[in-house]
Amino acid sequence: MIWSGSSSFSLSAEENFVTVSAHLINLVPRDKIRRLSLQFNQEVTPTMPSSGILSNLRSLTIFGSDEENQHDPCQFRFLRVLGLEDAEALKKKDHQLQSIHKLFQLKYLGLGGAVSKLPKQIQVLENLETLDISRTGIRQLLAVDGRGFGKLVHLLGTDLELPSGVGNMKELQELSMVEVNQSSTAQYVQELGKLENLRILGLKWSLKKDDNDCEGCEKRLVEALKKLGGAQPAVSVPRCW
Repeated sequence: MIWSGSSSFSLSAEENFVTVSAHLINLVPRDKIRRLSLQFNQEVTPTMPSSGILSNLRSLTIFGSDEENQHDPCQFRFLRVLGLEDAEALKKKDHQLQSIHKLFQLKYLGLGGAVSKLPKQIQVLENLETLDISRTGIRQLLAVDGRGFGKLVHLLGTDLELPSGVGNMKELQELSMVEVNQSSTAQYVQELGKLENLRILGLKWSLKKDDNDCEGCEKRLVEALKKLGGAQPAVSVPRCW
């Protein structure tokens, strides 16, 4: 590990890993960087290393808000892991992920921060296996039409509403946390029974006895879970009292 005084730049030659924080010293690693972490603060914006040593970048994590959109992760077409831990910029029309369809090898996408809408461009990522939006305000997902999210294995959120076509996510093994409320239509709940590979299911039951069709929704959910074959989803369904 190479450190330069109090500088926040570090390089591990064996792992091809670089962390860049507020102050970037002028070091050029001998080997190409494969994993990069950028850390923003209120005082200084980190400078991206030269494009030549990032041509084989596989993993990029950005902490803090890149308010000026100076660092476009979509330029690294070989990325497999992308984490935007403060995705405030996604609220803008010209946000960072407009060209995310170029990241055809991306397998993991994690978003954090006060963003409440999932960019529609994400649905074209045919090789995406993990989508983690549990640290955001995103509650609604895009409709699944059989083309998008085809290889998704892990879908992690907070109080998610079941999307239309959720049954098309045939490879899904983990789905959490899903909120079952009055907007959870019978069709969406029943589609859970099509997820034959599902192993972990987290549900938040938000229906009360006096809500419309509470008992009917409970019954449909139980029937859907019975169709999961050998799966043992971790689910506790309270009764409508």
